[in-house]
Amino acid sequence: MYEEPRNGASVSPAGEEPSLGVLIRTWREQALLTQEELAKRSGLNPRTLRRLEHGEPHRPRGSSLLALAEALGLDPRKHKQLVAASLRSHTHPRARGFKDDTDAPAPAMTMPRQLPPGPAHFVGRSKELRTLDGMLTTDEQIMRTGPKVVVIAGCAGIGKTALAVHWAHLVADRFHDGQLYVNLRGFAPSAEPADPAEAIRSFLGALGVVPQQIPAGADAQAALWRSVVNGMRLLIVVDNALDAGQVRPLLPGGSGCLVIVTSRNQLPGLVAAGASPLVLEPLSNGDSLRLLAERLGAARVVAAQKAAKEIAAGCAGLPLALSVVAARASIHPDFSLDDFAVEADAASSWLDVLSCEDPFADVRSAFSWSYRTLGAAAARMFRLLGMHPAPDIGVPAAASMCGLPVRQARALLAELHRAHLIAESVPGRYQLHDLMRAYAVELAAAQESRTERHQAERRIFDHYLLTSLAASHQLTGLPHDSIPVDPLALNVRPESIATYQQAMEWYQREHRTLLALVDHARDNGDDCRLDRLARGLADYLDRGRHWQEWRLVEHGHRATST
Repeated sequence: MYEEPRNGASVSPAGEEPSLGVLIRTWREQALLTQEELAKRSGLNPRTLRRLEHGEPHRPRGSSLLALAEALGLDPRKHKQLVAASLRSHTHPRARGFKDDTDAPAPAMTMPRQLPPGPAHFVGRSKELRTLDGMLTTDEQIMRTGPKVVVIAGCAGIGKTALAVHWAHLVADRFHDGQLYVNLRGFAPSAEPADPAEAIRSFLGALGVVPQQIPAGADAQAALWRSVVNGMRLLIVVDNALDAGQVRPLLPGGSGCLVIVTSRNQLPGLVAAGASPLVLEPLSNGDSLRLLAERLGAARVVAAQKAAKEIAAGCAGLPLALSVVAARASIHPDFSLDDFAVEADAASSWLDVLSCEDPFADVRSAFSWSYRTLGAAAARMFRLLGMHPAPDIGVPAAASMCGLPVRQARALLAELHRAHLIAESVPGRYQLHDLMRAYAVELAAAQESRTERHQAERRIFDHYLLTSLAASHQLTGLPHDSIPVDPLALNVRPESIATYQQAMEWYQREHRTLLALVDHARDNGDDCRLDRLARGLADYLDRGRHWQEWRLVEHGHRATST
């Protein structure tokens, strides 16, 4: 127990945690220092030190506490005790202009509460909310384990910020030292990405560090930031990050903080360093309808259930798209959802339906911010992938479609995946969100010549045709007919099929793609390739007992042969 101090110094009643003044005086006397000697060692004004020991209503800055801890030779445990005692005081340091050599009282300042307003309508994400809840720990645990970092990633408009801010508001009271928020502008319509040093200066200012005490160098600023927040219990939301390099300087060191990062990129560098990834998927159809009902009222959605389902399907589970439609319907409360569904049917693309003047709400614009971060080769691959006739594609097929070596194609697909412009449905197979596919098709039409689009279509067809002929040979044992294709001249990379088992596995993966190609070839009058592709596919469908699909292929085959 701390004894009652002499000379009117602050007192901690029995049974209570010692006050800041009691701790400073006790440790100063244990170090055999006078107030003047401690002031000189720490760089504080002697009158400031006397005010602290006497318990005047003032909380010193984190940098002052660090200087005191170093001057007193405190170990990390005592340093945290000093910080905790400071946090129990009633005021922050003044927001501006305070110097330790002044006698003017410091005005009170509230704890930082920087979270933006949460989404007015939030549905679904129960699994993700449970995952975030699992990140919470007791004060004692987090002080032992250090800060936790969560990376919420996903494509544009998927609801990353909404989830982060919604959950942060739910748990804000668990972080008694406050909540900090910064938008790093990694993907924005006009502004450049934020400099991490800019965010650090903003955070330090929110915690009461005056500009005069912030060093000039970026590394020194990051070090001061880590020192100030050491021992604090903060929730920090780092929104819209471009890459890991933007985030690393903002991470606390050994303090009891939780950091939530949102990004359209996966930020593998942070994950490799111990951050927990949380990748968002599109909303389910049920949650999409519930979001519309939340925004428009259940009665309006129930009155036009078919139209509501069509709208939800057109928005493909993208919360941003659903919000745009709901906003338009809210502006016109007398219009039925049937009217909006008819408008969507008449539009050339759902992207036209979802366009608006606000670049932050326009879906096409939101996609463009991710697209413009790509290298030229990855951007070309993204455009061509929109022309692929099936929902997903493997690495060899993507290589053929783009006329690239498989190794290079794999690297470009990884770049697109990191940017969340494509999803990896199963290992080695990639797909585009429906609205993202529509965006890729638009870009291909605008930026690829008619000749290049035609060549890409021919390469992908020949890729599947050549591989199918090899697979069919393994199924039947019969030699396949030669076809007028020079794979090397066209940069086509057919897959190697050397056994019956490989052939069956390839057909299992690709038979839906082959069915789509059969329809495409039939519609475009390419009878030579259609005949050969249909025969190989029919062999597999017959063995696999896919009778309905076999009849469709055989019917089309006979129709083109007559």
